[in-house]
Amino acid sequence: MLDAIAIEKPRCPDHPERESIGTCARCGRFMCEGCAAEKKPLLCASCRTERIEVVTFGVPPLTFSSGTSSAVRMLAGALHLVVPVALLSGLIRGALFIGAASLHVSHWAMDVATVMLVGLVGILTQSVELILIASVARGVPLSILSATRIVRVLAGRVIGTWVRVAYTVVWGLRLLAIPGLLDWARYGVAVPVALLEPKVDKPLARARQLSQGRLWPIFGLQMVGLFVWVLAMMVGVVPAGLQGLRPGPTAHAFNLLLNVAMEVGSLASVAISAAIYGGLRAARISEQPSPQQAISRTAP
Repeated sequence: MLDAIAIEKPRCPDHPERESIGTCARCGRFMCEGCAAEKKPLLCASCRTERIEVVTFGVPPLTFSSGTSSAVRMLAGALHLVVPVALLSGLIRGALFIGAASLHVSHWAMDVATVMLVGLVGILTQSVELILIASVARGVPLSILSATRIVRVLAGRVIGTWVRVAYTVVWGLRLLAIPGLLDWARYGVAVPVALLEPKVDKPLARARQLSQGRLWPIFGLQMVGLFVWVLAMMVGVVPAGLQGLRPGPTAHAFNLLLNVAMEVGSLASVAISAAIYGGLRAARISEQPSPQQAISRTAP
């Protein structure tokens, strides 16, 4: 008798004449084929829009102008978080150089160890800054402590990615300048991928996929970040040059100033990296066909 009872399938609330194909994975709303904005996972149009805003930080598809404006906006929103991190990192890096110099050990191994340790501090610091900038852009700002914990968990992955990118770029520069510079642009978002997409097994391959067809806007934005960093570095280099490099408290103070200026200047590059990553994600999403377009393409 139960078999004789007609069980009516759920209908789309916006199109009652159509059967529902399922519910939105985010809000639970029934929807038909035409209302489904994304199939995997199944999302309605409003939830897909909110998801894209989170994934892309709300930035438009990448161009040089949109990337510049997005980087400025993202950095301005997170200044209160990233400036203290940059200042502390600059002081730590300067202290490491001063400590190494005070040992009075003139050996290449000591110099290499000092540079590697200072570089490691810089990589981890910029990773914390990137997490903070991304969290503010997503509308869920993290504390400095929370961002530090995330980087601590992903430190090995981030350092490994950075080393592979550096090796690839340096090798390209040895062969010919242009391939190396293009690799710098091609893999420029590999570290953001390593941090923001922890489930991706190969950050370099993912970066290459995202950057395909947009190397020159990426390269232009990276050059802007480099230019700002050089300007900031000059804040420490020029006074030190005028004062002279004689050992003593004054030289140590200028050493600290130089490292702090370099760290603060690198904030522009970190913000640009976040803007490039968000713009590339937005570009890839905009290139995906909507469900209606996909249906029309497959229709006989």
